[in-house]
Amino acid sequence: MSGGKNWIGYLTADYNVSLTLTYDFAYNCATVSSDLVPTCGPDVRTLVDQVAQFDDLTSRAMRYGNWTSMNSLFVFWFGINDVDRPTYWDGIDHDALHNAVISRYFEEVEKLYNVGARKILIMNVPSIERTPRVREKPDTEQTLEKELCHNFNARLRDRVGRLKQERGNANIVLMDTALLFNRVLDHPGEFGARDEFCFGGYDDGCVWADNFHPGRILHEYVARNVVKSMNGVIDGFFKANW
Repeated sequence: MSGGKNWIGYLTADYNVSLTLTYDFAYNCATVSSDLVPTCGPDVRTLVDQVAQFDDLTSRAMRYGNWTSMNSLFVFWFGINDVDRPTYWDGIDHDALHNAVISRYFEEVEKLYNVGARKILIMNVPSIERTPRVREKPDTEQTLEKELCHNFNARLRDRVGRLKQERGNANIVLMDTALLFNRVLDHPGEFGARDEFCFGGYDDGCVWADNFHPGRILHEYVARNVVKSMNGVIDGFFKANW
């Protein structure tokens, strides 16, 4: 949905020092589990579906890509749609829903750990309330989106902390994309953007590709910070060439 190269594209094609094979299972509008938060349609694969797909392909992927626990990075960026889509459901208990989503989330992380994932990057929910789409809403709704993002991220941070204690032989990193987005949105000029509000294309001087999805500036900045976050975790793959 970026309209061009996304953060994964930068990691694969730009910020690396070796042949990098990327297995991208992501779907637009995906949630952790459709049993908890429905996706936008039946063809959208949730995290549960994506892990099942990976499991089906594991033996072939290992032969083709020659991946091992030491040379592979598993990246998770979920929660955006799980937070945003149920925002205005009638009678919703957001705390209970977030707990259920994160519980299921880490069941899937554990499945990948069990097949060899030892270098794991988990990215939190960026500042949904600062997207152009949400900023068109009344202040009370913007505040609610902000609170929901904060609450989900707090639970995610706690669960990542527990996982680190439980799986001491794995390198697990939590990256704060909310901090990264806010840094760009607070200082758009420093990143070559016109302002924090405009959207309409991938690389037209705007931070946003559309009224909800990031454009080139945010994707590139996220990719650069993944490189920094992985320093000492997975060596010999990424490079900082900026």
